[in-house]
Amino acid sequence: MEVRDRPPRAIPAAADADPPGATGTSDAPVAAAIDVGAHSAHLLVARVATSSLETVADTSTPLGLGAVVDAEGLVPREAAGRLIDALRTYVALAAEMGAGPAVVVGTEPLRRAANAGRVLARVAAEVRVAVHVLGQEEEGLLTLLGAARGRRPDPAMVVADIGGGSTEVVTTTGGRPRVTGLALGAARLSARHVKHDPPLPEELAALHADARLNAAAALDVDGPPDLVVVGGTASNLAKVGDEARTDGLLTRDRLGRIEAMLLVTPASELSARFGITPQRARVLAAGAAIVGAILDRYAVDVARATDDGLREGVVIAASRAGLAWRDALPRLVGAV
Repeated sequence: MEVRDRPPRAIPAAADADPPGATGTSDAPVAAAIDVGAHSAHLLVARVATSSLETVADTSTPLGLGAVVDAEGLVPREAAGRLIDALRTYVALAAEMGAGPAVVVGTEPLRRAANAGRVLARVAAEVRVAVHVLGQEEEGLLTLLGAARGRRPDPAMVVADIGGGSTEVVTTTGGRPRVTGLALGAARLSARHVKHDPPLPEELAALHADARLNAAAALDVDGPPDLVVVGGTASNLAKVGDEARTDGLLTRDRLGRIEAMLLVTPASELSARFGITPQRARVLAAGAAIVGAILDRYAVDVARATDDGLREGVVIAASRAGLAWRDALPRLVGAV
């Protein structure tokens, strides 16, 4: 497992939302979210109170479902078994930590897998949990809720959630969020163009060309925004950048220096030096290309990388709206 310890983070209160009587994290209810993405299954256990979100546990298990679904169009039985093992472990761990029933969400691989229905039925039978397969708009709204730490988003904010198989970009112009999904994830882009470790200069150039083409075709320009990038790829890019480790900012110059390092550093060395999984390390060049393409599209020079995103959005939404959290999403982010 990959484990990250994170400090308490302030989340401004929403007038319509928080658990009655919760004024601080020490006595706040414990909530758990599990998401199944292209890279991994990931568990977040947190206390959500009126003005803070305190991480209790944050851990992930690499599964590589995105690559499997890309290759086979479905989730094979063995891969489904690994997913079930991870979910069973995480559900038990969340319960041991005092969380209510874990909310389990699935993203890009389970949207595409031809046998997703059978896999979800098997999970329900063997783990006794339901997996909520999110549409791209739901995924984007939850990511926005997490990145904005539960408050109504700033009208100038753009949030880009860079996953393994896809990227969701949420714009909030006029206060009404709009989600654009790109079939452009770090693992998928890397698989198309990178055959060497570390990548060759011509492979990096191909990553950039592909990312720019996709971003230009899909993203409307409506800025200048406050650009926030979330997801494991974004936070790991900040982790390997000397200056970005302290302030979380990914500038064009910093991305250039990060890419220069990636061109001469094997994934195994990146993993050992910076404490990231080899799977994540191998797709950092693709992630940098995606961040660069989004910077280019919006004509800005800097993006803020943050750990807050989908899972934080799920625990905030579930804590504030209970079982009706999916229906409440537009209200929670101010879309209605």
